Amino acid sequence: MTELAGTADRAAKPVAPDEVLPAIAAAVLAVPGVTALSPTLSSAGLRSVIHRRATDGIQLVTRTGLVEVDVNVATAGTRSARAVAHEIRDRVGAELRSHGSTPGTIAVSVLTIGETTDQPPLG
Repeated sequence: MTELAGTADRAAKPVAPDEVLPAIAAAVLAVPGVTALSPTLSSAGLRSVIHRRATDGIQLVTRTGLVEVDVNVATAGTRSARAVAHEIRDRVGAELRSHGSTPGTIAVSVLTIGETTDQPPLG
């Protein structure tokens, strides 16, 4: 019972996005095979078209004491997308715990495989 109370206390600590977002972005970009964070219009809005931030492609939401994360990435295609996504989930969870937060759902979407966002379009 004491162990559960300790978990509830940790879960109640609010996450400071300005503090944890850069750390999560660095952890995601350190995963072998990840070439970039990939913002979507729904995650970064029209602002991403005008001015990108290093954390575009990551969304945090706190619900009932859990921090839920949505990560969108581009990969090099040198590793399995599934393996990359699993490693991202593990690293994001570890980063949240190191900031005193309790991870909830960590969703990872691989939006591009084998191309980087800075390459010119094909054709």
